[in-house]
Amino acid sequence: APTGLSYPSCPPLGGFLMPPAMREVDYFTCETTGLQYTSASKASLIVATIPLAVLCLSALFLRERPTWPVLAGLALSIVGMLILIAGDPQFGWVFGGPMFGDFLMFGAVMSMAVYIIVMKNLAQARSALDVTELQIFYGALFFAPAFFWELPHVQWAAVSGRSLVALVCLTLFATIGAFVCYNYALSKISSTKTAIFLNCVPVVTAIGAWAILQERLTLLQMTGGLLVLFSVYLTNFRADQPLKLHLKRIFLAFRGLP
Repeated sequence: APTGLSYPSCPPLGGFLMPPAMREVDYFTCETTGLQYTSASKASLIVATIPLAVLCLSALFLRERPTWPVLAGLALSIVGMLILIAGDPQFGWVFGGPMFGDFLMFGAVMSMAVYIIVMKNLAQARSALDVTELQIFYGALFFAPAFFWELPHVQWAAVSGRSLVALVCLTLFATIGAFVCYNYALSKISSTKTAIFLNCVPVVTAIGAWAILQERLTLLQMTGGLLVLFSVYLTNFRADQPLKLHLKRIFLAFRGLP
């Protein structure tokens, strides 16, 4: 007999894409509001647990059974994120403040986890491009009221050409391109693996800030970033092969470096 929880019958594509769109709204609402009531350091640590939440929900709803490389990669990813965050020169261990902000950040974590689980179900039935198109459409519908509310207050004279270029790049690459790639990945690998990749975002951000904005990277940040990148590599290990064999391959790879 099958185990785990089962989904109800799949409604039409448009209706089934409404929950992911709502998760996006819920996530950004909880995250933005939560940052007003809690410290940025604590918020970053909470958000780093998204892969763990996805792991629990995928086992419950999708019947995914994580292998030891995925579990090890998840643990290493969280450790790397902690080191990366703590390595920021402006980081401070400020854990005071109302619990309301913490609850909102955990709400953002659960919203993103639910979003990934629902999108995993969709990505296996529809193409990544179709899912992304309607996902952006429904997301735009949800954000449209706020857009038109703020539109009369926009100071168009203050919008520079550089800002418009940044907006175009954000739309084409960080939104459309990223969602197409991520939805395609969801159709090919487990949801927990794809969630671990989310922890690479701060790593890429830190590298971009160093290369483009000339920001300084500390040794702790570089160490944490390497651990996160290695955690992604670790998830691709075959569970049926002994750990000793994987460690030997890693040693030979580093030995071959110039």
